[in-house]
Amino acid sequence: MAEMSSPQTWLARTVRRPWAVASLAVVCLAPLLSGAVGRLAKGRPVYNGEEFETVLCAGQRATEGLTRYPPADAFGCPGLPTDSSYVYLPWLGDAVAAVGRAVGQASLLTAYQALFLLGLAFTVWLVAFRPMPEARVVERLPFLGALTGSVLQWGNVAGPAYAVLGAGALIAGAHPLGSVLLVAGAGAIKQVWLTLLLVCLVRPVGALSRWGWFGLGTLLGLAPTVLFLATGGAEAQAWRELLSYFAFVDRPGQGFLGFASLFSGTGSDPAVMAAWVLWAGLMVLATVALCERAELSLAGRVWLAVAVAVLLNPRLLAYEFLLLAPGLAVLVRAGIARGSRWVEPLVYGGAAACLVMNLGDLGDYAMMPLVAAASASVLALGLPHGLAGVRALLWFRVGG
Repeated sequence: MAEMSSPQTWLARTVRRPWAVASLAVVCLAPLLSGAVGRLAKGRPVYNGEEFETVLCAGQRATEGLTRYPPADAFGCPGLPTDSSYVYLPWLGDAVAAVGRAVGQASLLTAYQALFLLGLAFTVWLVAFRPMPEARVVERLPFLGALTGSVLQWGNVAGPAYAVLGAGALIAGAHPLGSVLLVAGAGAIKQVWLTLLLVCLVRPVGALSRWGWFGLGTLLGLAPTVLFLATGGAEAQAWRELLSYFAFVDRPGQGFLGFASLFSGTGSDPAVMAAWVLWAGLMVLATVALCERAELSLAGRVWLAVAVAVLLNPRLLAYEFLLLAPGLAVLVRAGIARGSRWVEPLVYGGAAACLVMNLGDLGDYAMMPLVAAASASVLALGLPHGLAGVRALLWFRVGG
Protein backbone atom coordinates (compact mmCIF):
# COMPACT_ATOMS: atom_id res chain seq x y z
CA MET A 1 0.00 0.00 0.00
CA ALA A 2 1.15 3.51 -0.72
CA GLU A 3 0.83 4.58 2.91
CA MET A 4 3.15 1.87 4.15
CA SER A 5 5.93 2.80 1.73
CA SER A 6 5.55 6.58 2.02
CA PRO A 7 8.34 8.56 3.72
CA GLN A 8 7.92 8.91 7.46
CA THR A 9 6.85 12.19 8.95
CA TRP A 10 9.28 14.10 11.15
CA LEU A 11 6.88 13.54 14.02
CA ALA A 12 6.94 9.75 13.57
CA ARG A 13 10.73 9.72 13.38
CA THR A 14 11.14 11.88 16.48
CA VAL A 15 8.47 10.67 18.91
CA ARG A 16 9.10 6.93 19.06
CA ARG A 17 9.49 5.73 22.64
CA PRO A 18 6.32 4.74 24.55
CA TRP A 19 6.86 7.38 27.24
CA ALA A 20 7.20 10.06 24.56
CA VAL A 21 4.00 8.95 22.81
CA ALA A 22 2.16 8.85 26.15
CA SER A 23 3.42 12.34 27.00
CA LEU A 24 2.25 13.66 23.65
CA ALA A 25 -1.17 12.09 24.22
CA VAL A 26 -1.52 13.85 27.58
CA VAL A 27 -0.50 17.19 26.07
CA CYS A 28 -2.87 16.87 23.11
CA LEU A 29 -5.78 15.81 25.31
CA ALA A 30 -5.11 18.70 27.71
CA PRO A 31 -7.97 20.94 26.49
CA LEU A 32 -10.45 18.10 26.92
CA LEU A 33 -9.07 16.91 30.27
CA SER A 34 -8.39 20.34 31.76
CA GLY A 35 -11.97 21.38 31.10
CA ALA A 36 -13.19 18.35 33.02
CA VAL A 37 -10.72 18.88 35.88
CA GLY A 38 -11.58 22.56 36.06
CA ARG A 39 -15.27 21.85 36.46
CA LEU A 40 -14.57 19.27 39.14
CA ALA A 41 -12.38 21.75 41.03
CA LYS A 42 -15.25 24.25 41.00
CA GLY A 43 -17.73 21.66 42.19
CA ARG A 44 -19.57 21.53 38.88
CA PRO A 45 -20.55 18.36 37.01
CA VAL A 46 -18.23 17.36 34.18
CA TYR A 47 -21.27 16.18 32.25
CA ASN A 48 -24.57 18.02 32.54
CA GLY A 49 -26.44 16.44 29.63
CA GLU A 50 -28.24 19.62 28.64
CA GLU A 51 -28.26 18.68 24.96
CA PHE A 52 -30.20 15.47 25.54
CA GLU A 53 -32.54 17.20 27.98
CA THR A 54 -33.34 19.59 25.14
CA VAL A 55 -34.27 16.70 22.86
CA LEU A 56 -36.46 15.18 25.56
CA CYS A 57 -38.07 18.53 26.28
CA ALA A 58 -39.00 19.06 22.62
CA GLY A 59 -40.94 15.81 22.56
CA GLN A 60 -42.70 16.73 25.81
CA ARG A 61 -43.69 20.10 24.41
CA ALA A 62 -45.24 18.40 21.38
CA THR A 63 -47.40 16.14 23.57
CA GLU A 64 -48.65 19.26 25.36
CA GLY A 65 -49.62 20.94 22.11
CA LEU A 66 -46.72 23.41 22.24
CA THR A 67 -44.28 24.17 19.44
CA ARG A 68 -40.94 22.40 19.52
CA TYR A 69 -39.31 25.48 17.99
CA PRO A 70 -40.15 28.60 20.01
CA PRO A 71 -37.79 31.60 19.91
CA ALA A 72 -34.37 30.85 21.36
CA ASP A 73 -35.15 32.53 24.71
CA ALA A 74 -38.51 30.80 25.21
CA PHE A 75 -37.62 27.11 25.19
CA GLY A 76 -38.02 25.00 28.32
CA CYS A 77 -39.85 22.26 30.23
CA PRO A 78 -40.60 21.76 33.93
CA GLY A 79 -38.03 19.49 35.56
CA LEU A 80 -35.56 19.82 32.66
CA PRO A 81 -33.33 22.83 33.37
CA THR A 82 -32.14 23.39 29.80
CA ASP A 83 -31.37 26.78 28.30
CA SER A 84 -30.68 25.37 24.83
CA SER A 85 -33.01 25.18 21.85
CA TYR A 86 -34.11 22.11 19.93
CA VAL A 87 -32.89 22.26 16.32
CA TYR A 88 -33.45 18.73 14.99
CA LEU A 89 -36.35 17.29 13.03
CA PRO A 90 -39.48 16.50 15.09
CA TRP A 91 -39.13 12.72 14.95
CA LEU A 92 -36.05 12.61 17.18
CA GLY A 93 -37.60 14.54 20.04
CA ASP A 94 -40.89 12.67 19.73
CA ALA A 95 -39.16 9.28 19.79
CA VAL A 96 -37.00 10.19 22.80
CA ALA A 97 -40.01 11.53 24.71
CA ALA A 98 -41.93 8.30 23.99
CA VAL A 99 -39.06 6.24 25.41
CA GLY A 100 -38.93 8.56 28.42
CA ARG A 101 -42.61 7.97 29.12
CA ALA A 102 -42.07 4.22 28.87
CA VAL A 103 -38.98 3.85 31.09
CA GLY A 104 -39.01 7.07 33.10
CA GLN A 105 -37.07 10.27 32.55
CA ALA A 106 -34.41 9.55 35.15
CA SER A 107 -33.63 6.11 33.72
CA LEU A 108 -33.49 7.49 30.18
CA LEU A 109 -31.15 10.35 31.13
CA THR A 110 -28.84 7.92 32.95
CA ALA A 111 -28.83 5.50 30.02
CA TYR A 112 -28.02 8.30 27.58
CA GLN A 113 -25.15 9.51 29.76
CA ALA A 114 -23.62 6.03 29.69
CA LEU A 115 -24.19 5.78 25.93
CA PHE A 116 -22.64 9.20 25.36
CA LEU A 117 -19.51 8.51 27.42
CA LEU A 118 -19.03 5.09 25.84
CA GLY A 119 -19.51 6.54 22.38
CA LEU A 120 -17.02 9.33 23.03
CA ALA A 121 -14.42 6.91 24.42
CA PHE A 122 -14.88 4.57 21.44
CA THR A 123 -14.51 7.42 18.94
CA VAL A 124 -11.34 8.78 20.55
CA TRP A 125 -9.86 5.26 20.58
CA LEU A 126 -10.89 4.69 16.98
CA VAL A 127 -9.41 7.85 15.52
CA ALA A 128 -6.30 8.19 17.69
CA PHE A 129 -5.26 4.92 19.33
CA ARG A 130 -6.55 2.11 17.11
CA PRO A 131 -3.64 0.60 15.16
CA MET A 132 -3.89 1.39 11.45
CA PRO A 133 -1.27 1.14 8.70
CA GLU A 134 -2.44 4.42 7.15
CA ALA A 135 -1.04 6.51 10.02
CA ARG A 136 0.79 5.87 13.27
CA VAL A 137 -0.73 6.83 16.62
CA VAL A 138 1.77 9.63 17.07
CA GLU A 139 0.75 11.14 13.72
CA ARG A 140 -2.91 11.27 14.79
CA LEU A 141 -2.58 12.51 18.36
CA PRO A 142 -1.94 16.21 17.62
CA PHE A 143 -5.43 16.63 16.17
CA LEU A 144 -7.05 15.76 19.51
CA GLY A 145 -6.13 19.26 20.69
CA ALA A 146 -9.25 20.50 18.89
CA LEU A 147 -11.45 18.77 21.49
CA THR A 148 -12.36 20.82 24.57
CA GLY A 149 -14.14 20.19 27.86
CA SER A 150 -17.39 21.42 26.32
CA VAL A 151 -17.51 18.20 24.30
CA LEU A 152 -17.96 16.32 27.58
CA GLN A 153 -20.05 18.96 29.30
CA TRP A 154 -23.00 19.29 26.96
CA GLY A 155 -23.38 15.66 25.95
CA ASN A 156 -24.26 16.56 22.37
CA VAL A 157 -25.89 13.85 20.28
CA ALA A 158 -22.79 14.09 18.11
CA GLY A 159 -21.05 11.88 20.72
CA PRO A 160 -22.91 8.64 19.99
CA ALA A 161 -23.58 9.73 16.39
CA TYR A 162 -19.89 10.02 15.56
CA ALA A 163 -19.21 6.66 17.19
CA VAL A 164 -21.70 5.16 14.73
CA LEU A 165 -20.31 7.17 11.81
CA GLY A 166 -16.78 6.12 12.73
CA ALA A 167 -17.88 2.50 12.65
CA GLY A 168 -19.45 3.26 9.27
CA ALA A 169 -16.08 4.49 8.01
CA LEU A 170 -14.51 1.20 9.08
CA ILE A 171 -16.93 -0.82 6.95
CA ALA A 172 -17.17 1.61 4.02
CA GLY A 173 -14.84 -0.46 1.85
CA ALA A 174 -16.25 -3.94 2.34
CA HIS A 175 -19.87 -2.99 3.07
CA PRO A 176 -20.75 0.24 1.26
CA LEU A 177 -24.50 -0.25 1.74
CA GLY A 178 -24.15 -0.45 5.50
CA SER A 179 -21.95 2.64 5.56
CA VAL A 180 -24.36 4.59 3.35
CA LEU A 181 -27.33 3.65 5.52
CA LEU A 182 -25.52 4.81 8.66
CA VAL A 183 -24.66 8.17 7.10
CA ALA A 184 -28.21 8.56 5.75
CA GLY A 185 -29.59 7.83 9.22
CA ALA A 186 -27.31 10.48 10.69
CA GLY A 187 -28.43 12.91 7.99
CA ALA A 188 -32.01 12.36 9.10
CA ILE A 189 -30.91 13.81 12.45
CA LYS A 190 -28.51 16.51 11.28
CA GLN A 191 -28.47 17.25 7.56
CA VAL A 192 -24.89 18.49 7.41
CA TRP A 193 -23.60 15.02 8.34
CA LEU A 194 -24.49 13.98 4.80
CA THR A 195 -21.17 15.51 3.72
CA LEU A 196 -19.72 12.17 4.86
CA LEU A 197 -21.17 10.69 1.68
CA LEU A 198 -17.99 12.03 0.09
CA VAL A 199 -16.64 8.61 1.05
CA CYS A 200 -18.74 7.17 -1.80
CA LEU A 201 -17.02 9.40 -4.37
CA VAL A 202 -13.45 8.36 -3.49
CA ARG A 203 -13.91 4.60 -3.56
CA PRO A 204 -11.76 3.02 -6.34
CA VAL A 205 -14.72 1.82 -8.41
CA GLY A 206 -16.48 3.02 -11.54
CA ALA A 207 -18.15 6.41 -11.67
CA LEU A 208 -21.65 4.94 -11.86
CA SER A 209 -21.06 2.99 -8.66
CA ARG A 210 -19.62 6.04 -6.90
CA TRP A 211 -22.57 8.26 -7.86
CA GLY A 212 -25.08 5.49 -7.27
CA TRP A 213 -24.11 5.05 -3.63
CA PHE A 214 -23.83 8.81 -3.19
CA GLY A 215 -27.28 9.36 -4.70
CA LEU A 216 -28.86 6.64 -2.58
CA GLY A 217 -27.44 8.11 0.62
CA THR A 218 -28.49 11.64 -0.33
CA LEU A 219 -32.02 10.53 -1.20
CA LEU A 220 -32.52 8.57 2.02
CA GLY A 221 -30.83 11.16 4.20
CA LEU A 222 -32.73 14.18 2.91
CA ALA A 223 -36.15 12.54 2.54
CA PRO A 224 -37.26 13.23 6.16
CA THR A 225 -36.22 16.88 5.87
CA VAL A 226 -37.99 17.37 2.55
CA LEU A 227 -41.11 15.70 3.91
CA PHE A 228 -41.09 17.92 7.02
CA LEU A 229 -40.61 21.10 5.00
CA ALA A 230 -43.43 20.09 2.65
CA THR A 231 -45.94 19.11 5.31
CA GLY A 232 -44.79 20.80 8.53
CA GLY A 233 -46.49 24.14 7.98
CA ALA A 234 -45.82 26.71 10.71
CA GLU A 235 -43.70 24.23 12.67
CA ALA A 236 -41.36 23.76 9.69
CA GLN A 237 -41.11 27.53 9.22
CA ALA A 238 -40.25 27.98 12.90
CA TRP A 239 -37.55 25.31 12.56
CA ARG A 240 -36.00 27.09 9.58
CA GLU A 241 -35.97 30.41 11.43
CA LEU A 242 -34.36 28.86 14.49
CA LEU A 243 -31.67 27.14 12.41
CA SER A 244 -30.92 30.39 10.61
CA TYR A 245 -30.57 32.22 13.90
CA PHE A 246 -28.08 29.79 15.41
CA ALA A 247 -26.06 29.23 12.21
CA PHE A 248 -25.97 32.78 10.90
CA VAL A 249 -26.33 35.03 13.96
CA ASP A 250 -25.74 33.37 17.32
CA ARG A 251 -22.85 30.98 16.65
CA PRO A 252 -21.61 30.48 13.09
CA GLY A 253 -18.80 28.25 14.33
CA GLN A 254 -15.23 28.04 13.07
CA GLY A 255 -15.68 26.61 9.61
CA PHE A 256 -16.59 28.48 6.43
CA LEU A 257 -19.35 30.52 8.12
CA GLY A 258 -16.97 31.41 10.94
CA PHE A 259 -14.42 32.78 8.50
CA ALA A 260 -17.17 34.67 6.67
CA SER A 261 -18.31 36.24 9.94
CA LEU A 262 -14.82 37.70 10.44
CA PHE A 263 -15.56 39.82 7.38
CA SER A 264 -19.15 40.57 8.41
CA GLY A 265 -20.56 37.94 6.06
CA THR A 266 -23.40 35.58 7.00
CA GLY A 267 -24.90 32.47 5.52
CA SER A 268 -28.07 34.41 4.81
CA ASP A 269 -26.12 36.36 2.19
CA PRO A 270 -26.47 34.55 -1.19
CA ALA A 271 -22.92 35.56 -2.11
CA VAL A 272 -21.55 33.81 0.98
CA MET A 273 -23.44 30.62 0.25
CA ALA A 274 -22.40 30.74 -3.41
CA ALA A 275 -18.78 31.05 -2.26
CA TRP A 276 -19.25 28.05 0.02
CA VAL A 277 -20.69 25.96 -2.85
CA LEU A 278 -17.69 26.89 -5.03
CA TRP A 279 -15.20 26.15 -2.27
CA ALA A 280 -16.89 22.87 -1.37
CA GLY A 281 -16.91 21.78 -5.00
CA LEU A 282 -13.19 22.47 -5.33
CA MET A 283 -12.49 20.61 -2.09
CA VAL A 284 -14.40 17.56 -3.34
CA LEU A 285 -12.61 17.61 -6.70
CA ALA A 286 -9.21 18.04 -5.02
CA THR A 287 -9.91 15.15 -2.64
CA VAL A 288 -10.93 12.75 -5.40
CA ALA A 289 -7.94 13.83 -7.52
CA LEU A 290 -5.51 13.36 -4.63
CA CYS A 291 -6.89 9.89 -3.93
CA GLU A 292 -6.33 8.95 -7.58
CA ARG A 293 -2.84 10.43 -7.95
CA ALA A 294 -1.46 9.45 -4.54
CA GLU A 295 -2.65 5.85 -5.05
CA LEU A 296 -4.01 5.67 -1.52
CA SER A 297 -5.30 2.40 -0.14
CA LEU A 298 -9.05 2.01 0.24
CA ALA A 299 -8.85 2.77 3.97
CA GLY A 300 -6.64 5.79 3.28
CA ARG A 301 -9.17 7.13 0.77
CA VAL A 302 -12.02 6.64 3.23
CA TRP A 303 -10.33 8.43 6.13
CA LEU A 304 -9.15 11.30 3.94
CA ALA A 305 -12.70 11.72 2.65
CA VAL A 306 -14.05 11.66 6.21
CA ALA A 307 -11.65 14.45 7.24
CA VAL A 308 -12.57 16.59 4.24
CA ALA A 309 -16.27 15.92 4.90
CA VAL A 310 -15.77 17.38 8.39
CA LEU A 311 -14.10 20.46 6.93
CA LEU A 312 -16.99 20.91 4.48
CA ASN A 313 -19.38 21.46 7.40
CA PRO A 314 -19.98 25.23 7.13
CA ARG A 315 -20.71 25.55 10.88
CA LEU A 316 -17.90 23.73 12.67
CA LEU A 317 -17.98 23.34 16.45
CA ALA A 318 -15.54 21.51 18.73
CA TYR A 319 -17.35 18.15 18.75
CA GLU A 320 -17.39 18.03 14.93
CA PHE A 321 -13.65 17.32 15.03
CA LEU A 322 -14.08 13.87 16.54
CA LEU A 323 -13.40 12.06 13.24
CA LEU A 324 -10.71 14.37 11.86
CA ALA A 325 -7.42 12.81 12.97
CA PRO A 326 -6.86 9.78 10.69
CA GLY A 327 -7.66 11.64 7.48
CA LEU A 328 -5.38 14.58 8.20
CA ALA A 329 -2.56 12.20 9.07
CA VAL A 330 -3.16 10.47 5.72
CA LEU A 331 -3.12 13.89 4.03
CA VAL A 332 0.28 14.72 5.52
CA ARG A 333 1.73 11.36 4.48
CA ALA A 334 0.36 11.72 0.96
CA GLY A 335 1.93 15.17 0.65
CA ILE A 336 5.33 13.94 1.83
CA ALA A 337 5.15 10.95 -0.53
CA ARG A 338 4.63 13.35 -3.44
CA GLY A 339 7.53 15.60 -2.44
CA SER A 340 5.47 18.31 -0.74
CA ARG A 341 7.10 18.25 2.68
CA TRP A 342 5.68 21.69 3.49
CA VAL A 343 2.40 19.94 4.27
CA GLU A 344 3.69 18.53 7.56
CA PRO A 345 4.71 21.84 9.22
CA LEU A 346 1.62 23.56 7.84
CA VAL A 347 -0.96 21.02 9.05
CA TYR A 348 0.72 20.15 12.32
CA GLY A 349 1.42 23.84 12.87
CA GLY A 350 -2.32 24.45 12.54
CA ALA A 351 -2.96 21.66 15.05
CA ALA A 352 -0.40 23.15 17.48
CA ALA A 353 -1.97 26.59 17.18
CA CYS A 354 -5.38 25.05 17.86
CA LEU A 355 -4.05 23.31 20.99
CA VAL A 356 -2.36 26.46 22.34
CA MET A 357 -5.39 28.65 21.67
CA ASN A 358 -7.73 26.18 23.37
CA LEU A 359 -5.47 26.13 26.42
CA GLY A 360 -5.22 29.93 26.31
CA ASP A 361 -8.96 30.48 26.55
CA LEU A 362 -9.24 31.45 22.87
CA GLY A 363 -11.59 28.58 22.06
CA ASP A 364 -13.89 30.72 19.92
CA TYR A 365 -11.13 30.94 17.28
CA ALA A 366 -8.88 27.99 18.14
CA MET A 367 -9.93 25.67 15.33
CA MET A 368 -9.58 28.22 12.57
CA PRO A 369 -5.80 27.78 12.04
CA LEU A 370 -6.24 24.02 11.65
CA VAL A 371 -9.25 24.39 9.34
CA ALA A 372 -7.33 26.87 7.17
CA ALA A 373 -4.13 24.80 7.07
CA ALA A 374 -5.91 21.54 6.27
CA SER A 375 -8.17 23.07 3.62
CA ALA A 376 -5.26 24.84 1.93
CA SER A 377 -3.27 21.59 1.88
CA VAL A 378 -6.11 19.61 0.30
CA LEU A 379 -6.56 22.21 -2.43
CA ALA A 380 -2.85 22.66 -3.10
CA LEU A 381 -2.15 18.93 -3.33
CA GLY A 382 -5.26 17.92 -5.25
CA LEU A 383 -6.26 20.69 -7.64
CA PRO A 384 -3.12 20.45 -9.82
CA HIS A 385 -4.36 16.94 -10.66
CA GLY A 386 -7.99 18.00 -11.05
CA LEU A 387 -8.35 16.26 -14.42
CA ALA A 388 -7.71 12.92 -12.72
CA GLY A 389 -10.55 13.72 -10.35
CA VAL A 390 -12.87 14.67 -13.19
CA ARG A 391 -12.08 11.43 -15.01
CA ALA A 392 -12.80 9.39 -11.89
CA LEU A 393 -16.21 11.02 -11.46
CA LEU A 394 -17.36 10.81 -15.07
CA TRP A 395 -18.49 7.67 -16.89
CA PHE A 396 -17.12 8.87 -20.22
CA ARG A 397 -13.57 9.63 -21.27
CA VAL A 398 -12.18 13.17 -20.74
CA GLY A 399 -8.88 14.21 -22.28
CA GLY A 400 -6.15 12.06 -23.65
